[in-house]
Amino acid sequence: MNPTIQYLIVGSGAASAAAAKAIRSTDPSGTILIISQEIHRPYVRPLVVRDYLCQRCDRERLFSFDQRWLTENAVVLRTGRRAAHLDPARRLLILESGEEIAFATLLIATGATPTPLDIPGHDLPGAFHLRTIDDADRLINIIAQAQREGLKHERGRGRCAVIGAGALGVELCATLLELGIAVDLVEKAPRPWSRFAGDAAGHFIAEELQARGVRLHLGAPPLRFEGDGRVQQVILANGGVLRVDFVVVAAGCTPDRRLVRGTPIRAERAILTDERGRTSHPDIYAAGECAAIFDPRFGKYRTLDHWGGATLAGTIAGLNMAGTDARLSVHPHDDPGTFHSALFDLTLTAMGEARLADRRIVRANPKGSRRMLEFGIDPDGRIASLVAIGHEPAELDLPRRLVARRARVASKEEQLRDPTAPLEWLLG
Repeated sequence: MNPTIQYLIVGSGAASAAAAKAIRSTDPSGTILIISQEIHRPYVRPLVVRDYLCQRCDRERLFSFDQRWLTENAVVLRTGRRAAHLDPARRLLILESGEEIAFATLLIATGATPTPLDIPGHDLPGAFHLRTIDDADRLINIIAQAQREGLKHERGRGRCAVIGAGALGVELCATLLELGIAVDLVEKAPRPWSRFAGDAAGHFIAEELQARGVRLHLGAPPLRFEGDGRVQQVILANGGVLRVDFVVVAAGCTPDRRLVRGTPIRAERAILTDERGRTSHPDIYAAGECAAIFDPRFGKYRTLDHWGGATLAGTIAGLNMAGTDARLSVHPHDDPGTFHSALFDLTLTAMGEARLADRRIVRANPKGSRRMLEFGIDPDGRIASLVAIGHEPAELDLPRRLVARRARVASKEEQLRDPTAPLEWLLG
């Protein structure tokens, strides 16, 4: 058996890259080995949708660090290897090839897998997911074919149905429209961004999509895909029939916790960790989409599954693997879990824990404005979440602090609605 690896990382996303950098910032010499099932270096997944799919950037721009950084920091990356089994008691990771790797500390950052649609025709050619660089390459090819030979529409050729109106689905709509593809957006919920947004923000997003030419089908999940040798139409639950050249399924992801199956490590839907990113095994950590970290601010386990959250969780885990005492903090200046997306030319931001909100307070600018703050309020009258539309990140310091502090607004809701009233008074 090879010598014991001080820091073993499994995964190739935001959390693994952040952990490697955090470890090296603390320990300049301990051995670091990253095992990746993909054949690529860790890369920035949001850029795959926003830039790579439109071919505004090449692959090299996607990567979280270049080969030079790996060499200079003595970080070994082994790609195209699948971790098949974990033996926590012996501190061994067994690869699919049968190779055994001994470790002192381990980070599981295996991410998530696209949630499949369990409907007839889901496996027909022409039905795609967008998760990896390789998925994007396949999609680039089908888009080019649709542009040349696809169904005609008023702006050219090519029709696509996007299944799912979350952050990925909405961003995909903008990218496909930019490429000249006509888009139908299909969502089983009554509004887009339903995981984060209330009625007002969801309605705003829907209107923006429709104004740009996206055909919305809300509350109308797909029943089946049909076609002769490939997907040619989508049949909806409301009886609608969509003619398409291809389909992209963006219906969410499932945490990849396969590595801890059959082990004593605690897991529910995701691998459970404390606020330091540590699992129920003292030398095994988890971060990113595969994990749910305990957040003392909200008193519950949360999956920080977007890029910023995964980077934060990976950094915390990496620092603790290297012997520091970092944790997900409740300090009012700390990040309450924030991610940024795009709605064409508008920035969309979500933060906090929307699942705790039982009502929303909208702080909107005058009619016709394309700016909005929608606060989620929990049953105790405290701010639990925020969706911001049309606000750049630098403008959101005060709203972010309100979410981070879980500000109590039970008797001040009218002032919170008033866009002319200053927010500072809520900070106490």
